[in-house]
Parts: sequence; C-alpha cells; structure tokens
Amino acid sequence: MKQLTKSLVLAAAFTMPGIATAAYISADGSGPNAGNFLVPDDNSYADGSTDAGRGTFVGGTPLYSVGDNTLAGNFLTFDSNDKFQLTFTFIGYEAGWQNVFLYEGVEIFNTRNSGTVGDVFSTVVTGMAGQALNFGFATYKYDATIQQSQDNNIANGSTSFNFVINELGTDYFLLSLDDNNQVDDNHDDMIIKVQASKVPEPGTLALLGLGLAGLALRRKAKK
Repeated sequence: MKQLTKSLVLAAAFTMPGIATAAYISADGSGPNAGNFLVPDDNSYADGSTDAGRGTFVGGTPLYSVGDNTLAGNFLTFDSNDKFQLTFTFIGYEAGWQNVFLYEGVEIFNTRNSGTVGDVFSTVVTGMAGQALNFGFATYKYDATIQQSQDNNIANGSTSFNFVINELGTDYFLLSLDDNNQVDDNHDDMIIKVQASKVPEPGTLALLGLGLAGLALRRKAKK
C-alpha cells in the first residue's frame, strides 16, 4: 500500500501543469525593423519616478530596470500547434492619452475609462506555429475614434507608435508601449504582461486527485 500511494503521488507531481518547459510563444526578430532597445533613464516604470514632469507611472513594482535590454521591432508568434492558456495582465501606465490594448480586435484594457491596473484576461487558444498572435495597441482621439494603432506583426517598430518586448522567461513577456505623445520614446505609456501555460487535461486532474488521496491515506496510516 505504501508503495502504491508513493507511486500515485509521484505520478501526479510529474504531470502537474507548469512542470513542462516547452515554449508555446516566443519573440520573433526576423523583421527588417528588429533590434535592441535599452530602457532609458526617463522610463517611469523602470525607475519609479516622474517622467520629465509629464506624469508618474501608475502600477506595481517594475520587472525590468533602466539599462536593461529589450527587443524592438519584434513580434510574438506561436511556437507550436498545441492548445494552451494565454494570459494578459494590465501592469500599468504613464500616459495621459487614452491607450487601449486589444485582443482579436476587442478592447481588453484601457488606461482611462475602463480596466484597472492588475486586471487579468485569460483565454484558451490553439497555436498556429509560426503565425503572429492577434493582439495590438491603439490610442483614441478625444472624439473616441482611433488616432493610431500598432498590431503585433512584422511592422512593429516602423513607426513612432510602437512597443518593445522584454523576455522574462519561457512563455513570459512584457509589452511596453510608446504612444509618441511628447515624442519621448521611453516606452512606459502602457505595459502588458503576457504569459502562456499548459491547460490542465482531465486525465491529469484525475491523476492528481488520486495522488492527493494516496497521500492522505499514507498520512492516516502513519497515525
């Protein structure tokens, strides 16, 4: 009985979500505008201070620092055809302009009249290896029409309205937008965290349940 419960616990542990390290998404730098961008010292997210008098970053503790290297002119692509969970988190913003983040053409986060720092949007997707993820940024005019936008594609970085990518780990990225207001080019106007993770399968959850049950029996037997 002891050997059986031990085997169940180990089997459950090795099949739990998050154990696998295979990438679902990655940054693609094959476009003509690809290059590196060092986080400048007027990036309010990185240094936690005001940005040349134009505003203070609203958000949490920074995940990168002044001088860190980010990827300009890159875009995020699918690495496999597997089904996985894709999660976007609204990290914060510095801009006075009304910037929005869209997924599949639908507004998800907004720096002004909807959405709160820390909000999370999660969806299950089926990858299409080599294709770009369908998200983007936009800025609204005062009459609520879109003034400028940038989709996640090979054109990113070819205009003054663009975002850079900071790779924090496998399937873990930050998107930092510069909306070209004041032409400061410091990429702290809207920041989104992107993470991809394995979707728990019914069989995995059942095995995990057996493992936990076995662990409970083992503890009971020791009493």
